[in-house]
Parts: sequence; C-alpha cells; structure tokens
Amino acid sequence: RWTLDSAANIASAAQLLANADVSASSSINLASFEQGVGAAITVELYPGGPGFVLPDGSGYLLHTNHFLADNPARHDTEPKKNPDTLLRLNHLRRRLLPMPHASVADVLRVMSSHSGGQGAVCCHHDPLAAPGAQYETLSTVILGLDTGVLTVRAGGPCGHMAG
Repeated sequence: RWTLDSAANIASAAQLLANADVSASSSINLASFEQGVGAAITVELYPGGPGFVLPDGSGYLLHTNHFLADNPARHDTEPKKNPDTLLRLNHLRRRLLPMPHASVADVLRVMSSHSGGQGAVCCHHDPLAAPGAQYETLSTVILGLDTGVLTVRAGGPCGHMAG
C-alpha cells in the first residue's frame, strides 16, 4: 500500500520497493499504462537485496512461486521444497509463448490447467489431502491495463469451484 501511495509511476514504484528493508521474501508485480503504452515488472524482494523480472520477448510477465532473477534465485529454497512451481512456469511458457497476442479467453484457458493435482496452475480444495497439503486457487484477477478495468472472480480460471 505504501508503494501505491508514494510512487508517481512504475519506475519510482520499482525504485521504492528495491530500496525497502525487508525481513522476508516476496514478489510484487507492478503494471502501468501511460500514454498508450503498457509496462510491467516484478520486483523480487528478499533480505539479500532486490531482483527484477521483465516481460519476455513475447510481452508476457510470467511468474510462479519461485524467484527468477539471478541473485534471489540463488537463495530460493522453494524449488527444492516444491518443484511443482517449476512445472507450472514451464506449462505457462510452453502454452503462452506461441500466442504473442493471446486474448483474455486464451490466457484463462491456459491457466485452467489442472495437470499436477494440488500443484496445478488451477487447483481446487481436496478435503482428503493432509492439512498442510490443501491448496486452492481462491480468485482469478484480470487486469485490463488499457481500459483501467480490474475484474476479480472467485475461484480458479477454469470458472468453477470444485469440492
């Protein structure tokens, strides 16, 4: 919230975050649409300093639950504990990169993958899973940078709540 209240634009927001003192790890996605041009960046924060991830050559800013920037990634324990984060990112890259001008419906279709069970891109509550292994996609957020419209819907991108 501090960044939103303090930053004049996406560059100053990234700078504020990069200079913040942190005691825990987090990834914060920033996006803007100014003068007809969209911009996005992920600021990866951890106690050793920031990392930055920019959209790939197709214009996608893809991120799952592990750090991608070199320095934070060297210290990230998530892939070792939960390698499904690597599989989710690989799935998104393989399916989206061939579609450089994907529609919202295309992206939702790709993100509706249930492959990998509780480690899927779109996962649903499994009441039979152990308490520490119960995961669920709680909401799907669609941000229309060019229109300024934010759409939030309950549940995963597949459009239904399982369970």
